[in-house]
Amino acid sequence: MADPKFEIGMLFSDFKVFRAALKEYSILQRRNVVFIRNEALKLKAVCRDPNCGWMIYASKIQHDNTLQVKTYVGEHTCTQLWENPTVKSTWISKKYVDSLKSNPQWPVRSFKQAVEKDYNTGVSRQQVYRAKEKALKLIEGSFNEQYSRIWDYCEELRKSNPGTTTMVKCDFQQQLGQPKFQRLYVCLGAAKEGFKARCRPIIGLDGCFLKSVYAGQLLTAMGIDANNETWVIAYAVVESECKESWIWFLELLVKDCEIVNQFGFTFISNKQKGLLPAFEQVAPNCDHWFCARHLFSNYRLLFKAKSLRDKFWEASYATTIPHFTRAMKDLKKLSNDAYEWLTTPDKPPRHWSKSHFNTHLKCDMLLNNLCESFNATILECRDRPIMSMFEYIR
Repeated sequence: MADPKFEIGMLFSDFKVFRAALKEYSILQRRNVVFIRNEALKLKAVCRDPNCGWMIYASKIQHDNTLQVKTYVGEHTCTQLWENPTVKSTWISKKYVDSLKSNPQWPVRSFKQAVEKDYNTGVSRQQVYRAKEKALKLIEGSFNEQYSRIWDYCEELRKSNPGTTTMVKCDFQQQLGQPKFQRLYVCLGAAKEGFKARCRPIIGLDGCFLKSVYAGQLLTAMGIDANNETWVIAYAVVESECKESWIWFLELLVKDCEIVNQFGFTFISNKQKGLLPAFEQVAPNCDHWFCARHLFSNYRLLFKAKSLRDKFWEASYATTIPHFTRAMKDLKKLSNDAYEWLTTPDKPPRHWSKSHFNTHLKCDMLLNNLCESFNATILECRDRPIMSMFEYIR
């Protein structure tokens, strides 16, 4: 089908395959080929130009359902077309369904330019608009089908991986009587037991956008094992990154990780929206660190001098309180505004400087690279349907 070439004696399994091959040939060769005999057992096509002698005829083989090309005149004497009537919106949608799956917001204008460049044929804006609409319906169909199998998927996870926690949250207040999916949480049993047995008592939290048709956010909780390597604890899809979704995620995470003595655990995050009030409600006694890189990215937008940036990192990496105090005094001499920005009540040093970290943890990690590297690893699956994405992560 990539480049059909016909010859006498060629066989086709049925008339549908023959028609599809002829349509592909017509578009690629930029010719207007039409059927003048279109039956289940006999098909004949000619070039619409009356001065062109191109023709093909195929019919059923005796005692078999296979079609065979009986007559073929393969030379065109007409000119190639720019606007080919054989090019339909349905054909365009099937050709570009994978591209639209990864980029559902593809503008119609650039979509039209891509079609004209790839197949050297003119298409109207309305054609491309209808093709995009049909392709998105095909994509959403596969997405809807997977959403309907979420309960089966969760049950299979619990059977195959004992101890696994899964939680589905739906909105049952729909007028049509059908529940609307909102959230899905997964904590695999083996990962849960491994974290409780041998991982350090520090958990990285982060959220990233999903690129599927229905969007949403993927929340992740990452640990670190004795070899300082990433350990995936739990992950969840939620409708948005807000206080309610973070509270829901943290309550399930705290229960799975059996965080009873909150003074012995530490969380590190990028200060996502709604996360700080969620911590105050769910885990008020746990230490909470801010990712120094995320804090620095906001800091350098206001203070661009290299000396000020160096002092920020000196204060962050200081391992003793006198060293930290000396670095902050030097920063105050260089810029009082930078000093005041770092000493506001919402940025106490116990959140971002090693000198004020709890020594019980035995970990001096400043950056939330656990979650960042995980998000980069799953980048290629964030546009897939929900069950395909969860299977990739698993």
